[in-house]
Amino acid sequence: MPQHPKQDPRLEGLLERLLASAKPGPQGIEVPKVPSGGGSVATLRLPGGVVEPPSPPPTVGQDKRITPELLGQLTSPSNPSVAKFGVESVEKVYKKNGRFVVDTARPDEQGMVPTHFVDWKEGRLETETWEVYEDRVLSKDFTPADTVQDNNIGSLEAEVIGPLHALMREAKGHGFNMAITETERSQGRQEELFRVGRVTGDKRSPITWTLTSAHTLGRAADLIINEDSTGSDPGYKWLRDNAKRFGFTSIGAADPGHIAFIGKASPSARASR
Repeated sequence: MPQHPKQDPRLEGLLERLLASAKPGPQGIEVPKVPSGGGSVATLRLPGGVVEPPSPPPTVGQDKRITPELLGQLTSPSNPSVAKFGVESVEKVYKKNGRFVVDTARPDEQGMVPTHFVDWKEGRLETETWEVYEDRVLSKDFTPADTVQDNNIGSLEAEVIGPLHALMREAKGHGFNMAITETERSQGRQEELFRVGRVTGDKRSPITWTLTSAHTLGRAADLIINEDSTGSDPGYKWLRDNAKRFGFTSIGAADPGHIAFIGKASPSARASR
């Protein structure tokens, strides 16, 4: 009778636990594999193919909390401090739509929470937290230059202009006439808009929920469709459904005419304020 090697007692029950957790996957059987010595989950090669383990569940809506590894993408060897990004703790930072952001937990009267890109280069001083920056903006005196609104398509980044023309052309073919109300804006104007609705005596509703807008990069545009500024025209739904085909994101009802350019999307595949 053939002799079988004695089983290592450390492996007792391991196979049963793995099989109990196995489940069918698109490329074979998915079995979690725990590397020796601990560490992250690794890919396990099975006859049915190589299956990448699922990502851990998100902890903030559809977004993912930042990890020390992700933080390393933001920091530099010369200044690895979390405070460099205006936050007191890494736990307050998460990833949204491919960008690192922080919420200041200061909801307005509509319940909207300010969200800012932590790696933003303008506006916030390096010694300020985002809350301190917001307070400075809310107490700031603005000049007439801060209220200038630019609707010139030529003010946008060069790679944005062609896709925006194409989007507007196709929309017109469907009976949706789009007009541009704003393109690039200064950081001062962004701050002035953020202040609206958040100071004593200002009875208007807040206009924007961020101090870090793609408008200041020349990569966003605000549109009005068929002269309707309420967002109820069917053209806004068309914009929401088709923006990605032209490389734009849309944030829907919160700001129906706003689109931001993220790059040309795949024709077969086919929400920054």
